[in-house]
Amino acid sequence: MTKPPEEFKYLIARSIEVARQRIEGEDQYAKISDEACDRALNILSYAFELPDLWSETRELLLTMVPKMEMAGHRGDWIPYLEKGIAIGELQNDHLGSGEVYLAMGYLEFLRSDFETAQTSFSKSLNCCQLAKDLRGQGKALNRLGLVAEQQGRYQKAFELAQSALELLSMKDAEQANSFYILGSIARHEQKWQTAEGYLTSSLYIWQADNDKRRIAWGYRNLGPVFRAQKKFDEAEQCYNLALEIFDQLHDPINQAMTKLNLGNIYRESRKAHDAIELYHQARNTFGSVQDTLNLARTCVNLGNAHFDLEEWEQAERLYKMSIEHWEEIKNIRSLCNAIDGLGETYLRQQKYSKAIQVLKKGLYWFTQMDEQETSQYLYQRLLNHIQEAEIGDGNTLAT
Repeated sequence: MTKPPEEFKYLIARSIEVARQRIEGEDQYAKISDEACDRALNILSYAFELPDLWSETRELLLTMVPKMEMAGHRGDWIPYLEKGIAIGELQNDHLGSGEVYLAMGYLEFLRSDFETAQTSFSKSLNCCQLAKDLRGQGKALNRLGLVAEQQGRYQKAFELAQSALELLSMKDAEQANSFYILGSIARHEQKWQTAEGYLTSSLYIWQADNDKRRIAWGYRNLGPVFRAQKKFDEAEQCYNLALEIFDQLHDPINQAMTKLNLGNIYRESRKAHDAIELYHQARNTFGSVQDTLNLARTCVNLGNAHFDLEEWEQAERLYKMSIEHWEEIKNIRSLCNAIDGLGETYLRQQKYSKAIQVLKKGLYWFTQMDEQETSQYLYQRLLNHIQEAEIGDGNTLAT
């Protein structure tokens, strides 16, 4: 291959610098402009052909990462990160490759492609170990912990978060992610005070770091803990504070996630129609970025709202959709919960045979779950509904 002339390399290097400065010159939380995005992607297509310019190209890639994620770029952006990783590995840039693997894994995580995300985060961890980058290792361990937490592997998530804390310095804001994971685990285990403590610590760290986006995350993270303790006013206040910040930051995806949570408060406050409106707004946003995890959550919550209104056909349809999503991302605990919702919907319609068939499928899936002891309440609920359906079915046959 003929080497490109030095003048061409200089021109591309200068273009990379201009593109990076333009993005850095925008407000930290403003959506990346279409012009700046198109310009940067065009420059990258040339820069990838010039491995000697990898250090400059890497800086442009990493400058774009938070902007592209916030703007909702997923599948269209990942190929650029893959090309960057390929060059970084050729250049033996373990530190840079680790950072790009981390960014790519997070996009895969947001798309609910947890197995691929786990692979990317593991590769990031390996690169950071080769580079002897302790902070990078801590970040990768936390991201692996996020995957484990979302899959219901809580003991593994706990171990990963604790390992990350051992590597991170006391003043490192990355500790907030470790506390978030530990708080989420405590919430799933219904240890509300412990969860509130961890999640409040996480919020305080982000407030001290003046990270507006993560401050909004912190408020939203506390909402479910207050909701579980029937502190609906506190939960609603947290969600409204988060929504206000996300609105200022023009962050539609996190707005949608917060609307999903606020809808849960409305539903428990017997405002089912208001909840359904918020759920549909959230669902449209999640669908646009192929966020299977949050689509699953939204469908099951929509199913619950229609169940409350005794709108059985809509509830049945939405529970079935959520079951498909949970099966796709292999979240067995949430899958069993959705199956129980569908089974109870059949029960309320006196479709006892269908209820028994569905609920027994739920029991089967329960046996495939790790850490079953933390979900005995779900197992008992499935059993109770099967018993209720069998009694109803027997009475039906007797008449």
